[in-house]
Amino acid sequence: MAAGRLIVPPAVEPSHEGVDPNVSPNSSQANSSREGEPVLRVRNVSKRFGAVTALDGVSIDFHIGETVGVVGDNGAGKSTLLKVMTGVHRPDGGSLEVEGKEVTFDAPGVARANGIEAVYQDLALVDDMNVAENMFLGREIRAGGIGRTLGIVNRKAMRRQAADAIANLRVPIPHIDETLVRRMSGGQRQGVAIARSIMWGRKVLLLDEPTAALGVKQQDEVERMIQELRGKSLAMMIIAHNMPLVFRLTDRIIVLRHGRVVAALATAETSPEEVVTYITGAKTPVSAAS
Repeated sequence: MAAGRLIVPPAVEPSHEGVDPNVSPNSSQANSSREGEPVLRVRNVSKRFGAVTALDGVSIDFHIGETVGVVGDNGAGKSTLLKVMTGVHRPDGGSLEVEGKEVTFDAPGVARANGIEAVYQDLALVDDMNVAENMFLGREIRAGGIGRTLGIVNRKAMRRQAADAIANLRVPIPHIDETLVRRMSGGQRQGVAIARSIMWGRKVLLLDEPTAALGVKQQDEVERMIQELRGKSLAMMIIAHNMPLVFRLTDRIIVLRHGRVVAALATAETSPEEVVTYITGAKTPVSAAS
């Protein structure tokens, strides 16, 4: 993840003490207000790069209809966590479970096959392709009959499905079959990347700094899209330095510090000031210090 500046809004009402980072989000402490088995469970995951421990026993549950914010200073382990959850890195310890079944993501394609999609900061869009071509890149719809044998792409079906996905998010892109990505605004590009991930990600959507490097208007567009997805039939994780955005968009906040979960907080019951004390190490719960 690129370096970012932590943004904190004006003070709000005082909040509760930090909770045990390893408690279930269904408990009264973490209070995610979700019932049932997590759609994705990260359990005691560790990852090392040589002598550097990037993740150290990280445990987080993700539930359908819930948005979890993951915050921490640069080098806290946020990007590594994202890459473990998407199959870019294999963990050195711990496990991942999807709907109660332990899984091994040894490649990004395996994570995607399990319904987990990510929108990275670079968006992974091809500038000289249009919306439909980007949304189906590597997953093109083939024509039927002899066309399938010849490898012919069904562009009409791809345009129709891409148009539906863009319309569902209300992304303002005219002529999606003509407009190239390089001609789009930052907000439109982010919208395409999010729409693509929702179209393919049936269970979990991971967003890495979704409003970074966007202007105010474009930030508002992207935030509106995310707000409309909240509470729907998928779980979301948002990594961000922008604290006001985290508080507006999440149900629960996980704080990482030096590769460890040091706090799991219900968003409605904490404050930006409290979160920052955990990020900086000024406040450390007893359970996280052991």
